[in-house]
Formats: sequence, structure tokens, C-alpha cells
Amino acid sequence: MKSNKQPLFILSLVAILAAFAVPGQAQTEKATESKSTQASERKPRTVIALFNFADKNKDGKLTREEAKGHLPLTYRDFAKIDKEQRGWINFDQFMEYTNQRVSKHADDLLKAGDKL
Repeated sequence: MKSNKQPLFILSLVAILAAFAVPGQAQTEKATESKSTQASERKPRTVIALFNFADKNKDGKLTREEAKGHLPLTYRDFAKIDKEQRGWINFDQFMEYTNQRVSKHADDLLKAGDKL
């Protein structure tokens, strides 16, 4: 008799676990999708936040001195970014520079991967 009850118990346990596993998986997938959507929506705001954080006087212009402690690469390359030599850059110039850096970094990674 024990042998008849044991398979029935195991089948019941499997059925219960399966019932709970599917919704949990769906919730995990939804949470992952939600996090991914939030991350993609957050990226531009993150760049804006970096610019605004460094722009201490909130005039919409970033000077080399403002970039100094917060955006070290922008500080280092400031003369290249400030093509008009005004002594400040705007957000569009900052974005252009940031996009160029990211693009170059991606190219470097791809080229390094080709060497492997």
C-alpha cells in the first residue's frame, strides 16, 4: 500500500509545484522586462543628471572648472569639446562628446574581440 500512496503523493507535489512555478516565472519575466524598460528610459535622464549635477550655478552651461571634480574625461577633453572656445559647453555638445566616447569604446571592444 505504501507504494500506491507514494506515487500519488509525488504527483500531487509536482502538480502543486508546477502551479506555483509558472506564475512565479511570469512575474520574474515581467519584473525583468520592467527593469529593462526602466533602464532604457533612465539612460538619457542619467546623462542629463550628470550634466546638471556638474553645472553648479545651473545656467545650462558647463565650464571646465565645473567639470573638474565631477566629469574627469570631460574636464580632460574640454578644449576638444569647446570647439568655439567660449569657455563653456552646452548639453548638446556634452551629449555629442559622450556619444563619441561610447561609440569609440564600443569599437575598441569589438576590435579587441576580433584579436581573440
